[in-house]
Amino acid sequence: MGDVAMAAAVVRIAARQNPTVNFTVLTRKGYGIFFLFDNNSDNLAVKEIDLTDERYKGVSGMRRLARECIKEYSPDAVADLHYSIRTRLISLFVRLCGVKVRHIDKLRKRRKALTAEQNKVKEQLPAVVECYADVFRSLGLAVELGERVLSGVYDSPFFTSEHKNSAYAVGFAPFAAHQGKTYPEELSERVVEMLSKRGVELFIFGGGDKEAAVAERWAQKYDGVVSVVGVLDMKGQMSLISNLNAVISMDSATQHIASLLSVPVVSIWGATHPFAGFTGYGQPSENALGVPMDCRPCSVFGNKPCYKGTYECLRLVTPESVVEKVIGVIES
Repeated sequence: MGDVAMAAAVVRIAARQNPTVNFTVLTRKGYGIFFLFDNNSDNLAVKEIDLTDERYKGVSGMRRLARECIKEYSPDAVADLHYSIRTRLISLFVRLCGVKVRHIDKLRKRRKALTAEQNKVKEQLPAVVECYADVFRSLGLAVELGERVLSGVYDSPFFTSEHKNSAYAVGFAPFAAHQGKTYPEELSERVVEMLSKRGVELFIFGGGDKEAAVAERWAQKYDGVVSVVGVLDMKGQMSLISNLNAVISMDSATQHIASLLSVPVVSIWGATHPFAGFTGYGQPSENALGVPMDCRPCSVFGNKPCYKGTYECLRLVTPESVVEKVIGVIES
């Protein structure tokens, strides 16, 4: 989801800067909202695909999908921003029909060197959003990043007059798919407690029953804390985030959704590192919190077990540093 949100930022800018070119995005069912949320570009459309549909299973399914897209859109070119097995198959089939294809450079060798256990090469790799933009540039389009994507404030039933009267409203997304990117629960609760005592209205984001139970417990225990886990759909989450002064997030989708909406993000990094290029679009590097360790980063996506078994990289990011950073970002 985070990758799609980052891609959406680039695609929307590319469409805005190339108004005579028609863009159609092929994406998973449910992810089109990132491209169409408050979309005022006549040249940007979305085709959502339900990958559970038997028609799109396997190699024959991808061939069917490629043929459908060619028949429906007659594309002059295809920009493969994902370069997965599925998209490579689609690209192969459209290329066989004479359509020009360009794909993203995923910098695999450099990322492997960055996350190696031995002889690690620590260097800042190009931002993923620039890699996306390079695909369009290779097709002859002019794409200059730097401008905001969305900067409006959208109506949200969760953001009531009571919240609007609060000094600050902050989102907190301490959860992630992998332990190497999840802020420990006891440290997260300390952040919640400290912000609550400062009078901050805090909205907890996440997904799944376990996360919902944790977030609801915090909401019951601390003043000004609201759990929206499992309550809002993606459009509702985006509308709510647009009203916030800042968001605290792990290296996860929430930082990219907030970035798409031009909301400041304080991000917490453990097993992963901004060096891999996955910082939220437009977010300054000084808002990324992490501790310098020889073993970091050990993973591009946070899905590898900790070499030490301790996840010190996350535990050494103190709740006090998180709270002070977010308050500083809001007040700056």
